[in-house]
Amino acid sequence: MRFPLLLVLVLSGCDWIMGPNDRRHRGAVASVQVADTVRAGISFDVTILTGGPDGCWSKDRTEVHTDGLAATIAPYDMERRGGVCTLEPVTIQHTATLTFAQSGQGRIEVLGRGGTQTFQVLVEP
Repeated sequence: MRFPLLLVLVLSGCDWIMGPNDRRHRGAVASVQVADTVRAGISFDVTILTGGPDGCWSKDRTEVHTDGLAATIAPYDMERRGGVCTLEPVTIQHTATLTFAQSGQGRIEVLGRGGTQTFQVLVEP
């Protein structure tokens, strides 16, 4: 009788047997640090702090897309569901490295869970 019960459990795909069920979310942006002025052809960092309500949240990937003087950054965080977590809120740091090849007025959009934040950057020759 044990074999049929084991077979039912395996075929049912129970998450409690297999472990936590992780979910990826776009980060809830708390702050963004970016220079006002950068040099064309020289890479620079944009630091984005996101947050989670408890210790079940951790850093996932940071997507970066550039096109001329425009850049889009989307930070993602991972929520671990079904596990044991601390109750304290967490701060998660994402770093995106950008390079604008030409001088002019650069535009950086940070796509967070709560909306989009836009930053202007002067790109000097």
